[in-house]
Amino acid sequence: MTISLPCLPLSRQATFECGRLWVRVTCWLLQEITLIRHQFKGLENIPNTPVIFAVKHQSAWETLTFLLVSKQPAFVLKRELLWVPLFGWFMWGLNMISINRRERRRSMQQLLQNARLRLTQGRSIVIFPEGTRMPPGQTGPYHAGIAALYQHLNVPVVPVALNSGKHWRRKSLLKYPGTITMEFLSPLPPGLDKQQFLSTLRQQIEAASKRLDI
Repeated sequence: MTISLPCLPLSRQATFECGRLWVRVTCWLLQEITLIRHQFKGLENIPNTPVIFAVKHQSAWETLTFLLVSKQPAFVLKRELLWVPLFGWFMWGLNMISINRRERRRSMQQLLQNARLRLTQGRSIVIFPEGTRMPPGQTGPYHAGIAALYQHLNVPVVPVALNSGKHWRRKSLLKYPGTITMEFLSPLPPGLDKQQFLSTLRQQIEAASKRLDI
């Protein structure tokens, strides 16, 4: 991040390219040192137009590797991450979508406003519906943010399942050899009822993630 700092005032594209290079090096090191490989499935399910990615969250791995499948993704993240030295500067400079979870109504309005703007810029939105990392096999509540984005932005939502927590566990320095799989499921089209959407999204993501954990 220190080496890439000069890219920030240049352009968002240059900064993203530096980030992609860093991710590729990180994935190579994971493979060579910890014997962790990765694969992407269902890439044909990603539309050519901007979408909302609803991603299962099990580890830090998916926050990195999304740069390899989406050109300039706009992550939805908690505001406190902007305060982290260096990392927060990049999140701010790349126009990620930060939310203040203590001010729910205001943060929801800002989420919708900023997400709509990012879509008009040709960027896809990445959101973790559970809001935090969950151990493999466990499910957290799917929060209102994903439903609000789906209802108000009128773009498809691509469910994303994975098994990263099996090899890169939450709050652990240990890494476990194997293959991390990120699978992109069929997009959910706009127009579904809120409850139908949340139920379908949760069922598809959780079922696919459990299948990948085996």
